Amino acid sequence: TLWAAAVLEAAKVPFFAVAYEPLPDASALFRESVLDNKWDGQVVVVPKALGATEGEKVRLAYFPGHNGEGTTVRAAAQAHCGEGCEGFSEIDTATLDGTWEDYRPSHLDVLKLSVNGEELNTLRGARSLLSRRKICSALVHVTKAQRGWETAPKAEQGG
Repeated sequence: TLWAAAVLEAAKVPFFAVAYEPLPDASALFRESVLDNKWDGQVVVVPKALGATEGEKVRLAYFPGHNGEGTTVRAAAQAHCGEGCEGFSEIDTATLDGTWEDYRPSHLDVLKLSVNGEELNTLRGARSLLSRRKICSALVHVTKAQRGWETAPKAEQGG
């Protein structure tokens, strides 16, 4: 989001972005960057996780100091918390349907998602925007982060 804002600003293209950043320290740093770049009012930082339902909680395995610091936990905790994991955080959820028009009551030009395991739930939480064709383009990163674990040897992978 910050990179896109910088590129658009350099090209003198008006921009507006809403960034949902669930982890408190990352959200605070994101907000600090927005203020340092004088983008207040152009980039809004929401300290919540995107999901299918407004007001629920999502459990994140927490990896301080990494880009994409958290990964959702839907299975046994040990499958998600290896080297570098400092535990878990319960984070409030928001939906795009429930929040987007509070920030900007118009279409969303580009929806860029990197939500580490919550892709389908995030899209479920945008059903109304999608069905009303309020989202022009969507870029979805679908590889789930599994920090702290080494890749299994090829023999274990079946190859």
